[in-house]
Amino acid sequence: MKLNLGCGLKPIIAPGWINIDAVPQCPGVEYDNVMTLANHHSLTGLVDEIRCIHVIEHLPRPFGFTKPNAETALKLWRTMLRDGGRLIVECPDLDAVLRIYVAHPASRLKRVIFGLGRWDGDEHQWGYGRSELSDLMAYCGFRIVYVGEGQDEDQAWCPCVRVEGVK
Repeated sequence: MKLNLGCGLKPIIAPGWINIDAVPQCPGVEYDNVMTLANHHSLTGLVDEIRCIHVIEHLPRPFGFTKPNAETALKLWRTMLRDGGRLIVECPDLDAVLRIYVAHPASRLKRVIFGLGRWDGDEHQWGYGRSELSDLMAYCGFRIVYVGEGQDEDQAWCPCVRVEGVK
């Protein structure tokens, strides 16, 4: 079983995938809060893979006063995974975005920094570079097995980071 958390308009239509979003906009997408997964606690310890593509930057900053936040969400997602299960996280690479923005201030990268704001929750709450995201995932108990460029199609217009961790 695999979870596609925060799938938005990009559900994975394949056997074994459950697509979850707080704003279900597509048929076959289940409604739930990706930070609490209140409707999916029966899956604890049963999930082989969790994908969070362009999700974590929308969660309240880690180690902040707001709970739940990115740290508590990562720890929850880890409990959903079976031993050896994999978490894949992609988000804008804030370090790379800022380098480009400083060199080209007229670029449209402000939307990458702040989010699009199309609906409630579509704003970015925090930004991550490669080391900050991989360090946070390691702190939350994941063994980091990959850190590199994002593989989502958004990589074409937005430099992204991809971190994969194993429980």
